[in-house]
Amino acid sequence: MEFDMARRRVPISESEVNNLELQLDCQLPSEYKDFLSCHNGGLPARNVFAIGSDTDYWVDWLCWVDNNLAKPSEFADHESLAFTLFKYAGLVPDDTLAIGRCCRDDLLLLRIAGNEKGQIEYKEIAGLLGASRVKKEAMRNEGITVLAPDFAEFFDSLMLPRL
Repeated sequence: MEFDMARRRVPISESEVNNLELQLDCQLPSEYKDFLSCHNGGLPARNVFAIGSDTDYWVDWLCWVDNNLAKPSEFADHESLAFTLFKYAGLVPDDTLAIGRCCRDDLLLLRIAGNEKGQIEYKEIAGLLGASRVKKEAMRNEGITVLAPDFAEFFDSLMLPRL
């Protein structure tokens, strides 16, 4: 699959993808592994998506994998998977991986286990701002909207911003 990117990172190697999967204790969907091997995060050239008929949603960036892989780190680059895992620890379902940021504070999730494995979802975080960490963790399975059955279909559904 071709991924049209406005900004990208240095691709990661097959061994780094394998190590990432070992850290996550899962096998990532093939189209997402292909994306990491080609672009390793960045900004899609088409970055607007719809939820229902509302097209006011956008991808800020897709997380890149640094040398921390899936180890949460508060000192990693703010667009990295490691920093995202640190910042949003406990706020997303256990069977998901936060793979991007949307609409400033919200997350793009990839299901990495279960019947919905591979599914791409939108997790509203902005609505939780100001809530206690305990309340946020209790709501980890709420505010989630399914966007696409897999990464490739989500990427194909992205649109250009309206001017």
